[in-house]
Amino acid sequence: MKRSHTVLIYCVIYSIALYCLMNVSSVNEFDGKSRVGYISKVSPNTLLEDFQECYRSKLPFFTGPLDNFWMNYTYFAKNCDYATSVKHLDIRAVSNTDETKYIIYPKYNETLTMLTLGVGKDIDGEIELRRLYPNIDFYGADPVPENKPIYEKIGTFFPVAIGKNGGFRSSRVLKESYREEIALNKIDIMWVDTEGSEFGMMEMLHLGEEVDKKGIVICQINVEYHLNIMQGITNEKITFRKFITRIVEDGKYIIVRPYTVPIVNYIRLVLINVSDAECKRLYITG
Repeated sequence: MKRSHTVLIYCVIYSIALYCLMNVSSVNEFDGKSRVGYISKVSPNTLLEDFQECYRSKLPFFTGPLDNFWMNYTYFAKNCDYATSVKHLDIRAVSNTDETKYIIYPKYNETLTMLTLGVGKDIDGEIELRRLYPNIDFYGADPVPENKPIYEKIGTFFPVAIGKNGGFRSSRVLKESYREEIALNKIDIMWVDTEGSEFGMMEMLHLGEEVDKKGIVICQINVEYHLNIMQGITNEKITFRKFITRIVEDGKYIIVRPYTVPIVNYIRLVLINVSDAECKRLYITG
């Protein structure tokens, strides 16, 4: 090949690469209006239908022995991630000291609200999330005062108890902090790691329950379920199975990225709101 032809080809390739780079950069700038995530290839209805169909196909397992359900739930459930339209979602991982959390990346650059329930002296995940998507207002709630200076490095801290036995039901977090102190109607990202209180707390997410009654919208949730960690909490396995079963029937959230922590057998889930119009626009449809 002649040298002039070679030079011409390299010039064309360089021009195309430069054009693509400039366009990618312009898409990812935080200008308040631009699209920052890719366009989904799936609708919220398809996500929900696939999720429900996959989980219902495992109904015999869902109605089997409780011990088997807790120990093997993520083994069965994770197959629904791979076999359904979930693979089309823009799911990204962020990590703190000892675990990985997942977020559904927004389609547009808008200010997000993030709430951590149970700070646990570790904000590495929040810091990594801020690097991934800087336009976030952070709020944290934890009953341990030592967590206040840690969390205030990135956001607003509320030294409130999450509640015990009844989770949110006996806590000021939902009744006051969400609506009166923080004055929020919409929480984009919520991380729940409350060392046992999550069993009662998560029940309030169901269709028509406390969260709906108070007009609060939560778009995506990471939660860790802890077994046998908190005295006074009983029937955890029954509560967990009822929670999963009702999530399937409600049609409000889908569950992705289920994971069992080795040895301790804690269960981690990510819930995605597929029913609220704003959540769907910002995280699924664009």
